[in-house]
Amino acid sequence: MSEFNIRDNLRVKGLSSNNDRIVKLDSTGKLITSDFTDSQVSELSGNFVELEREMYDAYYTTGLVKDSLPSVSFDEGTRTVTIGACNFYIRGEKFSYAGGSVVLDNVTQANFIYFNSSGVLTTSTTAWDLKSTSPITLILWNATLGEGKQLEERHTSTKNPIDHEYEHLTYGARLQDGFAISDYILDDEINVNYQVASGSFWDEDITNEVPSISGAQYSVFYRDGATEWRWSDTETLPFFIGVGGAISYNENVGGSYQLTELGNVTTEFVNYYVVATNIINGDDGIIQIPGQAVYTSIESAQAETVGDVDFGNLADLLPEVVFLYKITYRTKNNITGAEIANVENIQGSNLVNVQTGVTAHNALIGLQGGTSEEYYHWTESDYNDRILKTEVANISGDLQTQIDNISGGGGGSGFTPLEGTGM
Repeated sequence: MSEFNIRDNLRVKGLSSNNDRIVKLDSTGKLITSDFTDSQVSELSGNFVELEREMYDAYYTTGLVKDSLPSVSFDEGTRTVTIGACNFYIRGEKFSYAGGSVVLDNVTQANFIYFNSSGVLTTSTTAWDLKSTSPITLILWNATLGEGKQLEERHTSTKNPIDHEYEHLTYGARLQDGFAISDYILDDEINVNYQVASGSFWDEDITNEVPSISGAQYSVFYRDGATEWRWSDTETLPFFIGVGGAISYNENVGGSYQLTELGNVTTEFVNYYVVATNIINGDDGIIQIPGQAVYTSIESAQAETVGDVDFGNLADLLPEVVFLYKITYRTKNNITGAEIANVENIQGSNLVNVQTGVTAHNALIGLQGGTSEEYYHWTESDYNDRILKTEVANISGDLQTQIDNISGGGGGSGFTPLEGTGM
């Protein structure tokens, strides 16, 4: 526990205002009393608030000392995490760590590595408690692939853990700058490879600097089976292609997830999400995640939100990342792969504040018409075929009627001059 001294005056409240006193230390260190003034009372009030805050922070200070952050490395071949020397706090108590390493089990799981409430280096599949532990790193290990993803989690003692947990559970990670998307062409199956510029985002007190993706290679994550997450870091397209040559989505079949290829005969739509992460091994900080539903209209596909995707056992990690874009792909007759139908900027969306959008047109407010059966939503094709043609026919009929009236009727093309016009 950090020690503190009585540095300021302490007010002692008596039985009446006439005997209120100030208790303070004189120049020799003796405790004495004296009458107080209104200005002293105001000053003391502020001093007590500051003192209370110092005591609160001293007790709850938790995390790594900022100027002695440990180095952290991960060897995929041996599943070894090596941690350098560092100092850290747990609830105001300071600890020193000389450095060491841990070997992960060869099991597909998330591995949380941190100093526990007693200051002991710990590896667990259960997430840490931000109020009483000091996180170091998180390793996502996939035993089938023999690969792991290392996430930056070196939170410091500069942030009060109560505030840290509050921001984590309410706001999540926040974009700072960068991550512009470019070089794609809408409605073109050839130009679907986009680039995303480098950028940075905040994970509470940590600034994550994420490298760009050039458009030549993509990292794509997807769910496999009931609980497993897999990824491929060498995709030459920003989506998965099935054996038939069309785009795939991450279908849920009775609680077991799989990649399912869309057809290329009828027009269908599927979404992929572009996400900035705190993955720091390799250059795969920006990842792609396929949606889990297929749609027959672009309106329905665009209504999907991040909240419609089931992230399973990785849902607790989503406050650590920033969702950048939702890309809607279209397949249709004789198309290879897919074409980009729409790119939506969704920066700021995450699973701690996202809201599911309205997917049914009749569920909107302010619609014209009487009852729900009288609400209509027309596509451009419907409007041209059913409305515009009718309006043109009506206008043509009205114009012909006026011509007939002017020409004396009969529907002929002749024209009879009006009397008195000199014509």
